Amino acid sequence: MLSKLFAFLGFHTEPPPDIEISQASLEALHQDLIQMHGIMIQDQEKTLSKGVLSAAKSIELAIAKPEERNASYRKAESTFLGLWGGMGSLNDYYVLHVSPQEAKERRAEFNSLAGRILSFFEKHRTPV
Repeated sequence: MLSKLFAFLGFHTEPPPDIEISQASLEALHQDLIQMHGIMIQDQEKTLSKGVLSAAKSIELAIAKPEERNASYRKAESTFLGLWGGMGSLNDYYVLHVSPQEAKERRAEFNSLAGRILSFFEKHRTPV
């Protein structure tokens, strides 16, 4: 009876299922996050870049410690996806501190990385 009430209210009484993501996929995700962070640091962005780096560090932990993979992946997912949406979020990010041509190139790279990372998290979405 109590478990049905918790389920109705949206509380999970069982641990979430293990995520099944290959080591190589996590390494590629980590590399994309690090590249995105690098673009942001080159442009002197000091706020959102911390969230991207935090997500990268969580993925690094998921790679290094398979016994912590689920929790680390979920933390990375939550951190990164929390940076999107609303004014001043990553979807409003523009490269500003370079020439217009370089800004265009970095923006294209940033958008490509963002697309890959968001697609990865969407494909491997964990239950809330």
